[in-house]
Amino acid sequence: MEKGCRVKAFIFYNSFNSWGWLDHIPEEIKKQIEIFAGDVRDPFGISTAAQDCDIIFHLAALIAIPYSYHSPATYIDTNIKGTLNVMQAAKISRYKRI
Repeated sequence: MEKGCRVKAFIFYNSFNSWGWLDHIPEEIKKQIEIFAGDVRDPFGISTAAQDCDIIFHLAALIAIPYSYHSPATYIDTNIKGTLNVMQAAKISRYKRI
């Protein structure tokens, strides 16, 4: 934004209308960000959100180690399959950088 870039944030959809960590950034910056709510585990949502972008910064992940012992499939779906979805969207759109 400061360097003339247009920023789109893909946030995890939730019924609380929370933007996660983006809830804590200054309002003047929030107003400049295009928000796309979805789920990294959904390849169609990722592909739609990735349209008209030049670079993807993939930051979606589950990190709470103790919970991963109880629900490893959730971590595989989000961290591994979610990353695959981002990579596939980039491949389809012929991105140069992720």
